[in-house]
Amino acid sequence: MKPRRDIAICPTQYSILDPDHADVTCAVSESSPQLRVNDRIVIVDEAGDLVHPALWRIVSVEATPDQSSSSDDASSSCLCRCNRVGKINDPNVVRMLP
Repeated sequence: MKPRRDIAICPTQYSILDPDHADVTCAVSESSPQLRVNDRIVIVDEAGDLVHPALWRIVSVEATPDQSSSSDDASSSCLCRCNRVGKINDPNVVRMLP
């Protein structure tokens, strides 16, 4: 089994469903980390600043093809269903995550 990773991600979309659950959608590209179940994530903006103070654990990952792309230039995203496992008290800690 691969070790759990802590990753700062800038999602294309996210929804905080309640204080303990979130859905996070990320674009899939060669330069982005491949997210897996049990990874822990924090949500950041394009500048790398913390958007939400929760630490989330991914409980499921679903590939979702981008319906707006043409078939010649297909892109995809992944929907991560997450549970809150902690709180980020110092927003500067995000700068230490990959």
